[in-house]
Amino acid sequence: MRVQTKLIVLARPMDECDPFLLEISGRYVFPEILDRVIKENNVTDTIISVPHYTPAPVIECLRNWPFEICISMQDSPQARLMESADRKGEALYIVLTPYAYRVDPGQVSAAVTRMQKNGYDMVYPGQGVEAEFFLVINLRAIRWLFSGTAKPLSPFSFPAAAGAASNGLRVHAVDGRGASTEEFLWQTLYEKNRHLPPSGVLRAFCTEVFNRPCPGRNLSVSFLRKFLEISDWETLSGVLERIFVFQDSMTLAYQILFLKTLLVRLPKKRDRFLEVGFGKTPVASVVMGMHFSQGICCEPVNYTMEGIELAGELAVHLVNETGMFREQINGMASLDAILKSVSFVEAYAEKTDLADGTIDYCFSFSVFEHIRHVARVSDYLYRVLKPGGKMIHGIGFMDHEDMTHIHFDFLKYSRAEWASMDRGTNLWRINDICSLWEDLGFKVNIIQREVRAVPPDSLHESWQSYEPQDLYCYWAVIEASKPEA
Repeated sequence: MRVQTKLIVLARPMDECDPFLLEISGRYVFPEILDRVIKENNVTDTIISVPHYTPAPVIECLRNWPFEICISMQDSPQARLMESADRKGEALYIVLTPYAYRVDPGQVSAAVTRMQKNGYDMVYPGQGVEAEFFLVINLRAIRWLFSGTAKPLSPFSFPAAAGAASNGLRVHAVDGRGASTEEFLWQTLYEKNRHLPPSGVLRAFCTEVFNRPCPGRNLSVSFLRKFLEISDWETLSGVLERIFVFQDSMTLAYQILFLKTLLVRLPKKRDRFLEVGFGKTPVASVVMGMHFSQGICCEPVNYTMEGIELAGELAVHLVNETGMFREQINGMASLDAILKSVSFVEAYAEKTDLADGTIDYCFSFSVFEHIRHVARVSDYLYRVLKPGGKMIHGIGFMDHEDMTHIHFDFLKYSRAEWASMDRGTNLWRINDICSLWEDLGFKVNIIQREVRAVPPDSLHESWQSYEPQDLYCYWAVIEASKPEA
C-alpha cells in the first residue's frame, strides 16, 4: 500500500523577475508544473516554503497560487524542509526547487515507488540538469539533514551530504534522463549564475510543454534541435560522448558560456592571443583561432593531444553545424587552418618567454584562483600585452574543497597559512586582484561579480577589514586593459 505523498518546494525568490514567477499569457507557469506532479503522484498536501526576507510583492504573488505558503524564519533549506515536514507528520516527501521546469512527473512517481518498495531514505535522479532535479525523502533523512549539517545546503547537494556521512541512511540514485548531449546543450543556455536559461528560452519551452498533454524527453530534444539550429544531432552526440571522457558536461558548458563573454569583447587589433591554462578541452582556444592570426595556449597540468583534437572537433561542429555562435561568428570554420595558426604549449604561461608587447588579447577560465605566484604572473601578462591590449579572466573565489555548495571555509586561515598547506587554490580576493592589476597600470572593469555571504565558523583576523562583496564573492569576470602608448 502506497503511503501518503506530500510535496514541498524550497524557494527563495528575491524579486518579481525571478524565474519562479515566470508567466505565459498572463498565467504563472510553475503552478501548472506542480499540478502535473501532484496529479501523477496523488499528492495530498503541497507547501511552498520561502524565507522571511522574501519581498512583499513576491509573497503577494505567491498567495494567489492554490498552495499553502510557509513564510519561514529559518534561512537554510534543510531547516525550512524540517519545519514543513514536521508540520505535516510522517509521509514520503517530494522536494522540488524553483528550477524544476523540466521535472518529469512520471520519473518522480517511479522514484516514490522504488523508495517505498526498497526502504530507501532518499531517492534522486543521478544524472541530469537542475531543471529536472527532485528528491523523494523520508522524515528520518530530513531530520539528519537538519541536525547533521550546520551550514546551509542547496537542495541539489542534499544527496551528496547525506550519502557521504556515516549515518546509516540509504541514499539511492536513479538514472536521470538528461545525460550527455541533452544535458550539455541545456547547460550552454544557462544565464549568469542561475542554473536556468533566460526567461525567454524558458517561456518558449514551457509553451510547447503546455501544448502537449504528455510531454516527454523527445519534446526536450526537438526543442533544442530547433532553438539551437542543430543540423546533425547524431554527429554532435558522438563528439560529445568522446569528449565527456575528458571533461564533465557542466564544466564544458561553462567554457562555452565564458567564450560568449569573450567574443563580444574582442579587441580591434587581432594579431595574437594568449590563453592561460586551457584545461583538458580547449574549445575557447580553437574558436579564438577563427578571430586571430595567431594564438598561444598554455596548459601545464592537463595537456593531452587527444583532448586538444576533440575540443577542436567540437568547436568546429558547434560553429558550422549549429546556431550556437551565429551572432558572434560569420562563415565556416576549418580545423586544419586553425591548428596551423594556434600553438598549444605544455607550460606555465610565464615560462613561454614571449617578447614584451606582442599579445593583443589574453584570457583564462577558472585559472587565477589556482596560481600560486599571482603577482609574478600578472606582471608578466602586463609586459607581454601590447599597449591598448586587454585581458579577461573568469575567476572562482569560493573554497574548492567541497564543490557541492558555495562556501568559504578557507577564510578561517590567513593567505600565508593557506598557501603553506598547498591545497590547490590561493586566497586572493577580488579586491586584491583588482588592486594588484591597477597598481601594475591596468584599467580594471568588473564585468560580473557573484556574491553569497556564507561566513566560515571562525573568520581569520586578517579578513576583518574586507567588505562582504569582496570577501564573499564566489565568481567574477574581470577585464583589465593596458593603456595606449
